[in-house]
Formats: sequence, C-alpha cells, structure tokens
Amino acid sequence: MKTLKLFITTLFMVIAMAITSFASTEIKSVSIRINEKKTDPGIVYEAELTSGSSWYEITDWSVSKDYSDWNPGKKVTFNVTIEPTEGYRFDRDMKNIYVSNGEVASKSIRSNKIELRVNYIPKVTLEEPTNIYFEDEYLAVWDEVEYCRQYEVQILKENDNGNYTCLLYTSPS
Repeated sequence: MKTLKLFITTLFMVIAMAITSFASTEIKSVSIRINEKKTDPGIVYEAELTSGSSWYEITDWSVSKDYSDWNPGKKVTFNVTIEPTEGYRFDRDMKNIYVSNGEVASKSIRSNKIELRVNYIPKVTLEEPTNIYFEDEYLAVWDEVEYCRQYEVQILKENDNGNYTCLLYTSPS
C-alpha cells in the first residue's frame, strides 16, 4: 500500500512539473500606439492602432465617433481588445499599459484578453494665414485660420546685409 501511495504521489508530481514546463510566458507590460496619418493642412488626422510587440496583437477596436465627426481638440474614445499570441499570457496584476498619443481611461485584464478604453485627441495641421497686411503702422491683420485658437507673432526686419532682425515676438501666455 505504501508503494502505491508513493507511486501515485510521484506520478502527480511529475504531471505537475510537466504542466508547469508547458506554461505560457507571462507578459508584464503592454504598449500600443495611435498612429496619425498626416494629411494636408486643415484636415483632421485619421488614426489607426498598432501593437508594440509580437507577443500580443490588437484583435478588435472601435471608436466612439465616426471619423467624419472628429474635431481637433475634442476627445474620441477607442475601445480596444488585445490578445496574446500563442505561447503567451497576460499578467493579471499588470500595472504597465502604455498608449502612445492616447490615455488609458479604463482597463480590464484577464490572462487571455485585455480590454481598454483609450481617450485620444485628434490633431490637425494648420493652414498658413492668408491676406496678411498692416492696417496701420502698428496693427497687423490676417484672415482667421480654421481650428486655430491662438497665434504666435514674430516680426522681422531685413538689414543692409540681407539678414533679418527680430523686432517683435509675441506668444500667447
């Protein structure tokens, strides 16, 4: 009887060690990037998500607003699902989730799936101001640039050598 108990105990230990040796590699941090497709001035950048590692992949994502409704400076929220690739699993106590160009609003971490809500602020390349002229000796005027809330002004004067000297520099505070 003792021999049978010893045999069964040994068998269980061998099985437990075999299972441990086939366990997945644990992922302790995750990073994703919100890539912006830079376009012509005056057009909001379209964005797409990419994974920061071959250990996991973005398997699904959606956005709170249709791309045509995005406005610069107005938040949109991505709902993102990330799953580990074969042979990997997520650490359920993971603290390090990084999002380039965005901010994690909420997260749900399981060993086989991470679900994120990520806030993103769309950006725009501003157009050049047009119709710039001096209304009088001290007042410069130009047409409003769409999406621009503040301007930085620098007035240069060309000297005799063809170099420019800054006469006035103003920046919003």
